[in-house]
Amino acid sequence: MQPDTMTAPAAAPADIAALRADQLRSWATGIGYEIDFWTRWGETAGMIWPADYAARMNPQTPVLHWLPDHARALGRTRLDVLDVGAGPVTLLGHASPPGLDVRIVATDPLAHAYAALFDRLGMQRPNPPAFAPAEYLSAFFAPSSFDIVHCSNALDHAFDPLEGFIEMLRVVRVGGMVVMDHGRNEAEAERYTGFHQHNFDVEDGRFIIWKPGQRVDVGAVLPVEVELGAFLGQGVHIRCTKRGEFPPEEDGRHRALLRDTVEGMMRFLTAQAIEADLNRLNQPGQ
Repeated sequence: MQPDTMTAPAAAPADIAALRADQLRSWATGIGYEIDFWTRWGETAGMIWPADYAARMNPQTPVLHWLPDHARALGRTRLDVLDVGAGPVTLLGHASPPGLDVRIVATDPLAHAYAALFDRLGMQRPNPPAFAPAEYLSAFFAPSSFDIVHCSNALDHAFDPLEGFIEMLRVVRVGGMVVMDHGRNEAEAERYTGFHQHNFDVEDGRFIIWKPGQRVDVGAVLPVEVELGAFLGQGVHIRCTKRGEFPPEEDGRHRALLRDTVEGMMRFLTAQAIEADLNRLNQPGQ
């Protein structure tokens, strides 16, 4: 049976916009938890993860070893890396080894909130993230502009992880890799609260995104040629090499999704404003 996709392309634009509004409404309920978590992380120097805090916040922390190893295997002296959903500070490290230039661009949809948070805490961060949602990376970065696109414990928090994965492939170069590591079926474990609306799993070597009523075999629906490796270890691990360029017709589909997301966002914000106004009018004395 053909798997369902996260976004139904045959639906009318208005229906997709309504779907986007619902997705954004669910996603927005997780923002407060995320900000609270990173506030405590900053105030306590990492909570129960002090080594993670020290590594992220030290500008002299070497980049993770597999990045220069990959550059050397390619015979390259420079590697362009995009870290998607990096949180307030990338975990990939900061300092390149001698003779190599590993350039890491970190992004996160909550980049502005993190900037305000760490400004309030009076803390300087090395390489703070830029704003860019996973679902629209190519609106912020040119197609085929990175050698590696990395994402750890973040894409399953997106409002449309399938589209986010396609966008990662859009901005990685042909021959480049998308590298992802996530928990297995986290939405089930978290009972579909906040950012946890989608599960990642591996079935017979296939990367599966699912939630009740929806299931997609990612490799079966990608609009570009890839070599997709999916395996289970301490979670779900994805290694995907891009082997071709996107077809021209994908640009039109992408513009339509952007249009519908903007409309969905306005529906969501309008509904929030109306609800707030009704609550105000229903207060005693109004």
